[in-house]
Amino acid sequence: MQWFKHQSHSHTEIKLYKAIKKYGAEAFAIYYLCLELIVERLNEKCYTFELEHDSELISDKLFIKGSATQSGSERVEEIMRYFVELGLFEEYGHRIFCFALIDTLDKSMLSPKTRYFLKNAQDFR
Repeated sequence: MQWFKHQSHSHTEIKLYKAIKKYGAEAFAIYYLCLELIVERLNEKCYTFELEHDSELISDKLFIKGSATQSGSERVEEIMRYFVELGLFEEYGHRIFCFALIDTLDKSMLSPKTRYFLKNAQDFR
């Protein structure tokens, strides 16, 4: 997919707001980068809603620097764990998924075959 809808008030959604309150703008940036990374892979052959990038790649993409006590990738990992705790993402076998995207994607921009697979993607949860 080339794009997905982004609600203009998503920063006020309680789960994301909690993450932003705790981790600042990094949480917002990490969250939306992860959504983009998941969505850009969606097509009729790939509809797992899995995040394939690890914390090191995400911290590199966002230029998240470490501190004296924590590397940039450790910071991203900590924030991602909080996302899972909040229910923004789901973790299965050390793999991160965002099944909530299923309900927010604009089905009109998908091919009929991809729409069919997404309709049945609830089985992955």
